[in-house]
Amino acid sequence: MKPFFVVIAGFFIAPVVPAVAFAVTSPAFNSELGSIAGASVFFYFFALVPTIVLGVPAFLLLLRFNLVRWWSSVVGGAAIGLIVAFAIGANATLSAFGFCSAVGALAAFVFWVVVRHVAIYHHGQVPAA
Repeated sequence: MKPFFVVIAGFFIAPVVPAVAFAVTSPAFNSELGSIAGASVFFYFFALVPTIVLGVPAFLLLLRFNLVRWWSSVVGGAAIGLIVAFAIGANATLSAFGFCSAVGALAAFVFWVVVRHVAIYHHGQVPAA
């Protein structure tokens, strides 16, 4: 797989984290595995939007300045999580903003792991600008 396609795959894998997180914590769905799986699919499409709208430009900016590192990905993901929390309202509680920020950070870390692992261990290269 070429580095470009690895990055694209990372952008489609990363939204799984917030989708599952919101499905597990959503009061609208019970704790049965089938219900959580269905809710995860539902939330995936909502999580994909900020990934594309905010995550892709953030990655391109970090790539432009050669700053694609685990810590910069986590900080960027946390910031994107906060932006999403503000956009959806997040009940204006500190815990909701913290949850969205943590989920965004974890999703960005998953993205970084996918891109880094595949690029280095399978191709010996990291996507370049």
